[in-house]
Amino acid sequence: MPDVAELKEDLTEAAIEASRKISNILKRQYRLRLTNACRVCNNLNIRYHDETHPIGRLDLGYTDVRSAAHSGCPYCTLMRTCVENLLPSAGKELKVMLEYHDNGFLELALAFDKKLKFEIFLPPGEQIPSWPQLRNSGTIASHSGHQQCFDFIKNKIRDCDNHPACNRTSSFLLPHRVLDVGAAGSEVVRILENCQDQGQQYIALSYCWGGHLPLKSTTSNISELKNGIPWNELPQVFKDAIYVARTLNVQYVWIDSLCIVQDDKEDWEIEASKMAEYYSQAYLVIACSTSPNPTVPFLAPRDPYWLPVNLKFIDNGGVSHNLNIQRLRRLRYMTYTAMDHNRDKVYEHDFGPLNKRAWVWQENALATRIVHYTSHGLLFECKGDSGVYGEEMATPLPLDWIRSLPYSFAEHSDDTYKQWHELVKTYSSRDLTFHADKLPAMGGAAAEMSKILNSGYLAGLWRKNLLNDLLWNADDWGIEKTGAFTQRPPIPLDNGSPSWSWASLNGRVSYKFVDEPCSKSRVLATVSDFQMETSKHSEFGKCHGGYIVLNAPAMRARVSATIPTKYYGYHLFHPESGHHIPDCLADTILDVDNAQGNPDGGGILRRAGVTGGGHHGSIHGEVLCVLLQQRDDTVFTLLLSRSRIDPQSFVRIAYSRVNEEKLDVSRVSMVNNIIIK
Repeated sequence: MPDVAELKEDLTEAAIEASRKISNILKRQYRLRLTNACRVCNNLNIRYHDETHPIGRLDLGYTDVRSAAHSGCPYCTLMRTCVENLLPSAGKELKVMLEYHDNGFLELALAFDKKLKFEIFLPPGEQIPSWPQLRNSGTIASHSGHQQCFDFIKNKIRDCDNHPACNRTSSFLLPHRVLDVGAAGSEVVRILENCQDQGQQYIALSYCWGGHLPLKSTTSNISELKNGIPWNELPQVFKDAIYVARTLNVQYVWIDSLCIVQDDKEDWEIEASKMAEYYSQAYLVIACSTSPNPTVPFLAPRDPYWLPVNLKFIDNGGVSHNLNIQRLRRLRYMTYTAMDHNRDKVYEHDFGPLNKRAWVWQENALATRIVHYTSHGLLFECKGDSGVYGEEMATPLPLDWIRSLPYSFAEHSDDTYKQWHELVKTYSSRDLTFHADKLPAMGGAAAEMSKILNSGYLAGLWRKNLLNDLLWNADDWGIEKTGAFTQRPPIPLDNGSPSWSWASLNGRVSYKFVDEPCSKSRVLATVSDFQMETSKHSEFGKCHGGYIVLNAPAMRARVSATIPTKYYGYHLFHPESGHHIPDCLADTILDVDNAQGNPDGGGILRRAGVTGGGHHGSIHGEVLCVLLQQRDDTVFTLLLSRSRIDPQSFVRIAYSRVNEEKLDVSRVSMVNNIIIK
């Protein structure tokens, strides 16, 4: 028999929905008699339309719209004009969806086999008395070097100067080296050294080397560059940055390839350790997001795809008005920030090659104020304002459109370690040309964070939170049935970082499991010793090795995988409990070390990544399962394998979560002095 209660509930919901529709129809018909509104679109007054969705969206068939336009409805005529301009091949199956947003623009979505989204708005100063719902908005300039762009930057800096967190840039010293760019119109550019003048403003450039080595300082040419740099030898990105600086009346510019002696290891390490100062103390950071390398200008025409199209709207009184329609700006500004699941990548919007680089993550995070030159508009953000501003909008972009990195360091968070985990997750998805830069490229940000945390720094982890920080996991990777990687496995790096650090891998990592809220937790391990070998100039720079020593419950276990290229293909077997644990997450593709084991009989497991031949047979091998902590009913463990270099120590190869029903912590023996390198 059917559930009477459920049936009653369904009938009640159906009655409410029917009542809503009847009410809307009656309101609409009454209003139509009074106003002669269009029976198809209701003069785009969505509120009283009987087809309006409860969330406030109106769905119309294009055939009806076209018919109403033929009958003289100016609003349907406008929609028909939009379709003819934007989607001329559209058929009668096309759906037209309309929705007003809080900022007053009208979202127009055209749906057939895919959905295209646009927005309709009035230019500044334009008004349509018969259409009061529609609001005004500015538009982006057709060229990023337009005066409108410089006015936007100047206005935002003027506002920014009133923020206590932002108006201190005039009291700092200049970097060790800067470019003296002179006055507007001058072609004289030279490197100044030991210029510790206080109170001088400078602009820092964030750009992409992109495989094209820019003009750079070396031990052999630094003296020559101090005397002057010929204008025609400067790459276009450097010329554009100098032009911006001169337009803003700033005499000095800091560019890493020229202001750091690139073939002097000592100078590189000293200057890299000062990145936090250089970017945070800059008057302005310019991020030339659209340039894949220094030869491609960032002062250039905008991508026509994002530029508005002007349309004429003739109202019922025969008066002509100007309207603008453009691609939905929310899609223009939406960015991808290391989601938990690969499927969320559908929301990714490419801000350009610059935003994929690891060094740039730090430059963005440290900047006191930064302007992003994207192909579809300028963005401005600063530490003193949580908002991100587009060049055509007087108010900040909604926070769900874009995330501001500089604001992350502006104030203390309720949970700063979780904030750090979010930063690591975002940073680890970035690209590096030189893997040895994995830690230096975020060293400045780590130095800033250390002031908040007041904790020692261990290769990307924090001493006071070490037992939590160790519980990172490589984000979802593996091969689907198609045979292609949904996300390529992390690459094991030989960059000096210990295996327990996420910096020992090149790939996206996550703290999604350990950062989930829980009602109770207990620590099972202790850190008895640690040692790090880092750059003599900064503990936040390059790492040359290190280890930690744990005292923790630990037990022998076995890891196996029939298909090692599948992220969820690894299984953990605890001989003492007799349970198979499916939640065994390998750091990357694992293989058996042929020098220390037999692939058929099992052996010492190691991180392999994607091998040249691409063949990965089934594997199994012994590991040490080290229990670090318990959160609610889940035990978090690290899976260690014997080091091939030092058999008395271990290296991390995987991570596991075990339900307490399958692992009785009280029965696992304590093991002291577990050395992990």
